Amino acid sequence: MKNKKKVGEKLVFTIIIVIFALSSVLAYASFSMKAPPPPLITPEAQKEAKTAKELDSKGLKLNQNLTGVIHKLEPGISSEGTHYIEASGITLAILEADAGINLDNYIDKNVSVWGDSRATTGGDGAIMKVKKVEVSS
Repeated sequence: MKNKKKVGEKLVFTIIIVIFALSSVLAYASFSMKAPPPPLITPEAQKEAKTAKELDSKGLKLNQNLTGVIHKLEPGISSEGTHYIEASGITLAILEADAGINLDNYIDKNVSVWGDSRATTGGDGAIMKVKKVEVSS
């Protein structure tokens, strides 16, 4: 009787192991045979999004637009930028001119500026490399 019980236990154990092995193989096969889902956006759009995300993580923003009054920046310790733009008494950004742009021509004028911005060295503000300036009416 003891032998029959041991044989029965071995048989049940073997059947459980076989069932477990088969279910694992079938589960793996069903997942590995499926085709990958198509991308939701094109590879070009993915690359642009990745680039924008990388720039944003570095504190860079491309093609920004600000509107306000340009003022001359007093020389300071950090020596970042030459001017700043202000709207409603709030400094929006420190400005530095790109080649061919003279911000002195726009002092005390209401303007729109376009350019690429980044965080200041101290990280408490923004500095924009001005690429275009238009006088607002």
